[in-house]
Amino acid sequence: MREGFIAFVVGFLVKLLVSYLEGVKFNRYFNNVIGGFVISLLALASLRLSLSQDPGVIISGAIMLLVPGLIMVNSIRDFIAGDLVSGATRLVESLIIGGAIAVGTGVGLALWVRLYGEVVL
Repeated sequence: MREGFIAFVVGFLVKLLVSYLEGVKFNRYFNNVIGGFVISLLALASLRLSLSQDPGVIISGAIMLLVPGLIMVNSIRDFIAGDLVSGATRLVESLIIGGAIAVGTGVGLALWVRLYGEVVL
């Protein structure tokens, strides 16, 4: 229950950050990189501050706000409707966004390990 509450707070803060960055016309792929980065650092900081015991659950819960679910669904819908180019384009876009989220999260985890040592997720 504690990790769920922390994931809610982290997700809320990251959503505010990403919304602000979108408002100032920041690149949306970099928004996802920054979002994943901040999520991983905040989840690991909660472990360091003894607020949680499993930062992996917090990262997984908070990162769901960044996942491009609607784009994936529309891609599949386009494939089923026979619009192969549109479906492929949306699929590639969702994969790029997913990769950006993974890169941000990975960089945050790597930075944390570099600064504070090994972390068990």
